[in-house]
Amino acid sequence: MSEFSFKEWLAINELNRGFARKFKQMHPHLNNYVSNQFLSNGIGSSWRNSPLSGQGSYDLGATMAYPPEPDSDGLEPTMAYQPHKSSAGSMNDILNDPYVKERLQYDYGKKPVVLTISPVNIDQDDLSKMKMIDFGNKSLSGVRDDANRHQMQRKLAAERGDQNEPIILAEKGNNTYKVMEGFHRLIAYFYQAAPPEIKQALDSGQVDWKSVDFSKWPAVNVRAYVGKPLAQGQAQA
Repeated sequence: MSEFSFKEWLAINELNRGFARKFKQMHPHLNNYVSNQFLSNGIGSSWRNSPLSGQGSYDLGATMAYPPEPDSDGLEPTMAYQPHKSSAGSMNDILNDPYVKERLQYDYGKKPVVLTISPVNIDQDDLSKMKMIDFGNKSLSGVRDDANRHQMQRKLAAERGDQNEPIILAEKGNNTYKVMEGFHRLIAYFYQAAPPEIKQALDSGQVDWKSVDFSKWPAVNVRAYVGKPLAQGQAQA
């Protein structure tokens, strides 16, 4: 990690705060919690990889920083960031990033709801990722500190029950949802509820996904902001 002065850090911090303020002004349909989650992960990552975030020189690398108690709009982002030198991307990259554009097409409401779901309710792309990593027993390539994050979320799921830090989902029709934020949180609950024979197979690394009937996987109760598609003409650029 490259060294930087406190003055430089203050300048970078103010740039990032300014970007967050502008983002929230441009997307008033997003509540504060959802905005913070997006800014602390993919959208914020696009900004932090841009030269505009630190006059072409700084990125902010993520480190875990869980809030002490789950809440709704009062929660801080789940990631804290440490500045280090980097440069990549542009403002156009940020605005046109598929990750960004997809997440802005939904209204997530003002408060989380308790949702009863199982893996059968997850869209196929996300479910494929869950199977690929054996529901958290393997690490996802390219995801920082993935194994530790899965273990931490399993511990939190066991402690908190349905008082989890809210997950962010989007309705995809036919009672299915796409995970917009909170993949590690949700997969921890699914692992916890797995039928005994499947959990044993997961832990031994011997699961045969072709033989798994997800309709028999017990559902779990989780707190979530559930995004509904914006009305035509309201879609955010």
